[in-house]
Amino acid sequence: MADRKLTRMTPKEIKAQLARRTPRAVAEARKRYDETTEEDIRRHMREDGYDPERESSADARRTVPVKLVREKLRMTQAELAALLHVPLGTLRNWEQNRFSIDPAVQALLLVLYREPEAALRALRHAA
Repeated sequence: MADRKLTRMTPKEIKAQLARRTPRAVAEARKRYDETTEEDIRRHMREDGYDPERESSADARRTVPVKLVREKLRMTQAELAALLHVPLGTLRNWEQNRFSIDPAVQALLLVLYREPEAALRALRHAA
C-alpha cells in the first residue's frame, strides 16, 4: 500500500470504483478492517504525527459542535452561516464533519456557545 499515491476523485468516480470491486476484494477489505486492533490504530496515529496519549480532556472541551451552537442560538443553518460570513455549504460540511474547522472558527464557536449574548452583540455590531 505504501506505493499508492493520493488521487483526487469526485463522488461519482468513487462510487464507480466501488461498484467495480469484486465480492472477493470486498471480503478481503472487510477482513482487514475486522482484524485491525486498537494498537494498530494508535500506531497509525503516531505514524501520522499525532500522539494519542497526549490529548487531554481539557483539549476535548475546547471544541463545540457547530450544530450544538446553532441549536443553542436557535438559528437556522442559513442564519448562522450569514452571521459567521461563511457559505451555507461550508457550515453544512462542518456540521456533517466533512471538513475540519479552522482553530479560529472553533474559538469563535466556543465563545458563541459559552457567552452567546456578548458574542452576538459583537458580531452584529461589526456587521
